[in-house]
Amino acid sequence: MKTAPPTPGIIRVRILFLSLLVLGTSLVFSQQVIDPTLMPRVTWGLVALGLCAALLWWHRRELDFPPLDFYSGALLLYLFWSWASLLWATTRSEAVVEGQRSFFFVGTFYLSYLLLANDRDFIPWLLRTSTVLSVVALGAAAVQLWGLDWSAPEALYAVKGTAGHRNLFGTLLFLLLGFQLLARGRLRGGERNLSLVLTGALLLLILLLQVRSVWLATLSALLLGTVLLVRQRWGAASFAWRPVLFLPLGALLVVGLWYARLGQWDTFRDRLDIRQYAQSETAVERLRLWKKTWCTFSRQRWLGVGAGSWQTHYADCSVYGLYSVELNDVTYQRPHNDLLWVASELGILGSSLYLLILLAPLWMCVRSSRAGPQPGPAYGRLLVWLGLVIISQFSFPKERPELLLWMALLAAWIYWDWKRRTADATFSTSRHYFLLGALVLSALLMGGAATQRLRGEAAMLEVYRYKSEGNWPALIRAADRAHSSLYTLDPNAIPVHWYRGIGHFAQGQYATAQADYERALSVAPYSQHCWNDLGSCLEKLGQRPAARQAYQEALRISPLFDDPKVNLAVRGYKDQDYYNALYWLDQMRDSLRAEPYREVIEAALRESQRGDH
Repeated sequence: MKTAPPTPGIIRVRILFLSLLVLGTSLVFSQQVIDPTLMPRVTWGLVALGLCAALLWWHRRELDFPPLDFYSGALLLYLFWSWASLLWATTRSEAVVEGQRSFFFVGTFYLSYLLLANDRDFIPWLLRTSTVLSVVALGAAAVQLWGLDWSAPEALYAVKGTAGHRNLFGTLLFLLLGFQLLARGRLRGGERNLSLVLTGALLLLILLLQVRSVWLATLSALLLGTVLLVRQRWGAASFAWRPVLFLPLGALLVVGLWYARLGQWDTFRDRLDIRQYAQSETAVERLRLWKKTWCTFSRQRWLGVGAGSWQTHYADCSVYGLYSVELNDVTYQRPHNDLLWVASELGILGSSLYLLILLAPLWMCVRSSRAGPQPGPAYGRLLVWLGLVIISQFSFPKERPELLLWMALLAAWIYWDWKRRTADATFSTSRHYFLLGALVLSALLMGGAATQRLRGEAAMLEVYRYKSEGNWPALIRAADRAHSSLYTLDPNAIPVHWYRGIGHFAQGQYATAQADYERALSVAPYSQHCWNDLGSCLEKLGQRPAARQAYQEALRISPLFDDPKVNLAVRGYKDQDYYNALYWLDQMRDSLRAEPYREVIEAALRESQRGDH
């Protein structure tokens, strides 16, 4: 099955796809919202996807369409199941966002396949585009590293890239590294040499940033690649790959010398020792988070809690042991394991489909390598996809649209090459016309829905500002502007109505505040802050038994949370149950905060004992 020369219409689609979708989704950002990259790129990507699909629809009679088989069927079924979970998801606004991400991946995969099957120049131009993005990513990192205070222990966490914080940036670097490796085997002349230089630079940066999941993926790909190269003898193609095998050693030597010059060689060596990481607080907390995610899955294993609802449900298994959550008010939005994340939200069916989508490309690469005389390119894609599978078990590449885009591109490339080498079946053209039209309409509708969420995030910035100023009427108005059916939680998994509740509570409007807190709990039923503040509100309204239950629920969720303990101690003091009040003060983690209350209660206890005598 050979790819035909591109028609002028297909060339226009390629230009639009690479410029709007690939470059745009990877580089768009906005400082007017809370997360500068996430929703701006989701919105841009969906709209760009719709425009590309519309142009393909215009030239639909020039296209060869893909078959419908187990893999494309699994993608469509996963997309359907993700949207179907809206029916049982607690936090439906977040389920919509997850559905948008799933649609973005499937839509990008579909359009990529169409371009691969109908434009023989698409792959070289895709690789050139990855070269441009590699230069941008390296430049952004170089600017930040230049002014970095290397003596600070956590200095590298300040390095951010085009994909967000350091861990996600490291995943993007790995993807770009993989595409540069593929460019090394596909491009010629100066472009080929440039890909080798960029490969070395990306390896250096990956080592410098010290993202362990990316290190593990890179090392695994390198070891397997070496074994394949030695055993399979890739022939002429191996000439393009042999220099790459020496780059990691050179990069490790350069980075090691750099840290030695800074006097931090011991620190860098410790980072390389996986045994030390396994005993670190970070690793222990990560394992606890996975255990609580498994607990969430075990409670609703068939359907899951619904797409986007993990962050509001995992606390039902208590956040005890997650000390960054209990002591530092850190919020986990993802369990740092995509498979567990999908299993907890979409149940057995969703996680089975996701596992098939994740692992089938490995099998396709092996089949492709055996079907042609030059297995090198198929092995190259195998190594990159294997690294992504490894990263997905320790991070959350599924969250970011730019990572989803490059993963979809690679999956489509693997799938197309497998079909090209092993089969040439095609699916009904008329049905593809329907799918393409549905893709156009759905992408534009979802892009419009994403703009509503962007407006919500922009208004939440005002909510944060008014909260810090104590301007409660303005906070309530801003929260009203932020809230909609498509935006009910801020990025920290705090309901918008919780902010309304604290505004009304501060103004003495306790009945209205109670309604706000109850609405907040309807979308985040296991928020310890919402339960504690609802208890305070019920206390003000004289509903003491209900208030006590709310405080106790907050403590069940977060046993180290001191606020409900203070409230229960104060309630005991007012009821003249001084021993019970002292009991709750003894349970507090912050003894300095408890001391003023203790002095008052102990004085009251002594007075009551004198009165008894």
